[in-house]
Amino acid sequence: MGMRNVRMWVSLVGLSVFSLTILNFFPGSWVSDEYFLNGTLGFTAVALIFYLAIYVCGLPTLEYFRLPRLSLKTLFAIIVASPLAIGSMFFAGNEYKSWGLTISGALFVLSIGFGEEMMSRGFVYGVLSKIGRYKAMVLSSFMFGLMHINVYFPNDLGWLTYWHVMSTFSFGLIMCALMIVTRSIWVPVVFHALADWTVPFGKRAPKSVENTIDNSSVWHHLISPLFELSFSIVGVILILLINRAQPAQWMYRV
Repeated sequence: MGMRNVRMWVSLVGLSVFSLTILNFFPGSWVSDEYFLNGTLGFTAVALIFYLAIYVCGLPTLEYFRLPRLSLKTLFAIIVASPLAIGSMFFAGNEYKSWGLTISGALFVLSIGFGEEMMSRGFVYGVLSKIGRYKAMVLSSFMFGLMHINVYFPNDLGWLTYWHVMSTFSFGLIMCALMIVTRSIWVPVVFHALADWTVPFGKRAPKSVENTIDNSSVWHHLISPLFELSFSIVGVILILLINRAQPAQWMYRV
């Protein structure tokens, strides 16, 4: 491994750890006792830091900081990814306690999409793009999944951690494909926010349900996330095949 690759991985790991430190710091009560406000500030700070890093490094992903192209390919990509947002918004039993909390919650999920997409798709994918588009998609998405371990570290590591990492890895692949086809990072930002809609608005399970002992087998735990990953891979392949097709051929490929 050359010194350039070493510097690349050191910068990726270093900035990722730095961003996770910020996110662990802000959701507390340092700024306010209101959780949504702290979280929004934390994710916005991460987004601005990584946008600055993208700009200073002159990464190829700068070309995606524009409005999405208007085309049938964009429409198809959005349709393929739409179940991620629709399921989270309309079929997850969300609850809305007041207009104030609804607005602050919506801003919070938008900041999540903004911060995590700038970090994972804007910066990490941009740095890794030099090794090839598909390798960058897989590696940046896998790193995006691993970053979610901090939610459970150090006391709650277990099968739920594994499921969360694999789920976010699958999600990252779809977001990469969306960015490439629409030629805009803002589409993944919005989709990411909508897919996380249950974070502020989802009903919390009672403690008695959360503490229920899971007697599922090891095999069941291992393969369960792979079904979601399989569907995501199929969606990514469809989106990228349509993106590569000539204008007269893409409808035929559908």
